Amino acid sequence: MNILIIDDHIPHFEEIKKKLEEKLQDSVSIYPLVADRAIENFSSSNYLIGQINSHNFEAVLQSYNKIDIFIIDIYLKGNEKNGLKFAQFILNTQNGNFKIILISNYRLKDEVILKDNRVTSLHKRDYGIDFPEPLCKLVAKTILELEN
Repeated sequence: MNILIIDDHIPHFEEIKKKLEEKLQDSVSIYPLVADRAIENFSSSNYLIGQINSHNFEAVLQSYNKIDIFIIDIYLKGNEKNGLKFAQFILNTQNGNFKIILISNYRLKDEVILKDNRVTSLHKRDYGIDFPEPLCKLVAKTILELEN
């Protein structure tokens, strides 16, 4: 399974990636590879988020064209819902068997996107600093759903 993590808070990105690698080990490949601000290509989380904030969604999906699970922070660098816009773009343009997990410090209310059975959400504040743990459980459950 290929997982793409989109979170602009580098400690959250690193913690999510670390927990997923620990829990799921060799059953997943997690992207982007690093959170390095100096790297200016799609192997860097910082570059990836810049592309999403520029609404260069197509280039992102061309670089990561075989993703099974997208973990997307709704708010990327400010109150713009660029993560949510990217998730909607994925739903509108991609075919195949994939899932999107939306994560946010803010509770989603009445978002049409949540009615799509390929989308689920996790409210970070419900879990505080421990939110990577329930996220790992949700990802494991999602992997089982995709495999069946």
